[in-house]
Amino acid sequence: MYKKLFFIGLLTIVLQSCKTFIVDSKNSTVTQRAVSLLHIGDEEDLLLESNYKNSAIVTTTQPIKVIVASNSFTKQSYKAFLKANALQNKAITVKYVDSLENKPVYVSVTLANKVAVLDAFKEKQNSSLREYLSLQDDARLITSISLVTNKARLTKINTAEEVFITPFGLKSYALELYSGGRLEERILFTETVVFAYNTSGICWKENKKHQLEIVDFVEGYGCPSKTFKNANRAKKKINYFKF
Repeated sequence: MYKKLFFIGLLTIVLQSCKTFIVDSKNSTVTQRAVSLLHIGDEEDLLLESNYKNSAIVTTTQPIKVIVASNSFTKQSYKAFLKANALQNKAITVKYVDSLENKPVYVSVTLANKVAVLDAFKEKQNSSLREYLSLQDDARLITSISLVTNKARLTKINTAEEVFITPFGLKSYALELYSGGRLEERILFTETVVFAYNTSGICWKENKKHQLEIVDFVEGYGCPSKTFKNANRAKKKINYFKF
């Protein structure tokens, strides 16, 4: 176990130097694959992107609010976009000229309603996912993505009063844009190029009924006090002498 953690830590340092760039003051990992919010991947698979599969996703029947921020492209982020765009084969073009003062923009989309995500983990349709995650100490939840779409959609995203991700199709999500309390636009992730992401670790705790629950997800690799990355460590030993 310790060797594995050492390997992951070392691999993170090596790969992040060439596979990350700053988005909203945080290191984002570049990707060429069409990952999405609420997808789950093993730590090693996320780092070694060729092995990463979108096989696990948190599903929910309720919209989840997100925060959207507009960012100007840099040389590094533009290079990441070009690689992702070539692989994902979307009809989206971005012209970047380093010498020009006004750079093209992309948006970062970050999960904002943590409570709604934790409630989604408890939903019946995610019971198999919870069982799987209880055995995966290194599972990471994608909580933020960087994406590009055409200018018209980018403008609508940036001017919307509220933005949610909502279930669409089979195990997939779309962005829904609201203004004045009304749905103004629905944008499918298939209409975007996702080229970077951020993840959070999953934290477990045992409830009063001695059932394991996912109670938090956090950046970094630790968990808050009395919660655990390892589900087995969250299990309390029952003192039968109290009965």
